[in-house]
Amino acid sequence: MKNNFNQFVRPDIAQMESYVPGTSAEDLTNTYKQSTKQLIKLNANENPYGMSPAARKALQGLFYNYYPRSDYPTLRQAIAKYTNMKTGNIILGSGSDEIIDLVLRAVIHEGDKVINCPPTFGMYEVATKLNRGLIVNIPRNKNFSLKVSDVLKNCKEEKIKIVFLCNPNSPTGNLTSQEEIIKILKTGKLVIVDEAYYEFSKTTVAPLLGMYKNLIVLRTLSKWAGLAGLRIGYAIMSEFLVEQILKIKPPFNVNSAAEKAALATLEDLSFSKKSIQKIISEKNRMYKELQTLSNIQVYWSYGNFIFLQTDKNNYQQLKDSFEENKIALRYYQSPLLANSIRITIGKPEQNNKVLIVFNMILNKKKYAFLDRDGTLIFEPQDTYQIDSIKKLKILDGVVKGLKELRKQDYQLVMVTNQDGLGTSSFPKANFQLPQSKMLEIFEKEGIRFNQILICPHLQSDKCGCRKPKTGLFKKFIDTNEIVKNTSFVFGDRKTDKEFAKNIKVRFILMKTNGNFYNELFKKGGIL
Repeated sequence: MKNNFNQFVRPDIAQMESYVPGTSAEDLTNTYKQSTKQLIKLNANENPYGMSPAARKALQGLFYNYYPRSDYPTLRQAIAKYTNMKTGNIILGSGSDEIIDLVLRAVIHEGDKVINCPPTFGMYEVATKLNRGLIVNIPRNKNFSLKVSDVLKNCKEEKIKIVFLCNPNSPTGNLTSQEEIIKILKTGKLVIVDEAYYEFSKTTVAPLLGMYKNLIVLRTLSKWAGLAGLRIGYAIMSEFLVEQILKIKPPFNVNSAAEKAALATLEDLSFSKKSIQKIISEKNRMYKELQTLSNIQVYWSYGNFIFLQTDKNNYQQLKDSFEENKIALRYYQSPLLANSIRITIGKPEQNNKVLIVFNMILNKKKYAFLDRDGTLIFEPQDTYQIDSIKKLKILDGVVKGLKELRKQDYQLVMVTNQDGLGTSSFPKANFQLPQSKMLEIFEKEGIRFNQILICPHLQSDKCGCRKPKTGLFKKFIDTNEIVKNTSFVFGDRKTDKEFAKNIKVRFILMKTNGNFYNELFKKGGIL
């Protein structure tokens, strides 16, 4: 006889969707075949600098065979001092997740309602359903700000018992103002403000507890203190609510290691303060860098992360590229968070690798690699050198052609061999004068080259940078992503053709000293 195990599980739980956290370090080490130290794990808003040396030292020599005190008076006193609150206002949990569950268990009757403001932290909804409450979702505005008027309107319903507010919000990073939170507190509903990122936002409503006993503030030591793996969180609430929660919390719910590490962290905040400042500085740098990219919307964040959105195509390319480069970020693909990515701020070297991938995918550009002599300017067929302003002559159709390339969003790169540049036969000054004059003429026409690559060597030098070789091009290719099916080399020599082949783009032949525009646009060129 087969057992029907469905009979043992509540039907509502059997139908629930699980909360999906960021991929764990253990799973990533297996997937990426890397050690934990090698991981670029930026998917769970953890602290890349880890716990403080004081916390590490505190974990040595603990007697794990003994239970801790169930009410944790020493740690609660330390947190009270840290938060400028009373010990009686502090309760501890195995992460703030446990406190969310405990509060709901103590407050919610079956059928009571809880206001949730998605997109936000997913555990509010999971824990509410677990405790037989009903979720009332009030989606945020397009900029992820709170629809305060809608929240206030719904609070008029008697069945509404709790309002969850994540502040700063996760995953979007924006803040709800204290004035807006006060309006919600005035409804008399229990308002739970999750300040998991307080140490990064420097913004708290905890002092309002003196006036509003219906306020609960959640905090954690996972983000700023580097104790995510030890699971330690706390809440600030009225002494009455603390007493009720203490009745139902499991004994010894915070383990001895978490307790001692938290105490040591709070007794010596110097390390944590430095790591917090490093993270904030890196977040500011990352935000500025990402803002320069096209095709993404980057949102300012008050947490230790950055949230952004893009289109479906770029989202998939970015996701694939990050996974290929063994960089773990958090991805969102839902009606409220379509094509969205959240980046935990890591160490500078980790963040740099993230930026490289973003630049590779979003900074893809089409390039026109242009020869100089005989293509842009007249090349004497006797000396093959333009070594004076007197010899400088811009070829017909060049200005018109360069403007058209710019109009079509081409990046202009000049690639030229200048035999013996810097030697007695071709002093640098003799090259620089006509070169500067040429660029000045182009500048007056609104034309600027993105890059100028010059090989000064003779063919006999057998260097690695002379066209058609690509040594001159290596640094450029390492820092720029080229759309190869539309980029091209335009020149008048066989070496230009071979160069195009070597960098795997199209070659368009220019007749030496011909009409630039006609050769490029009207004789089977790029059009």
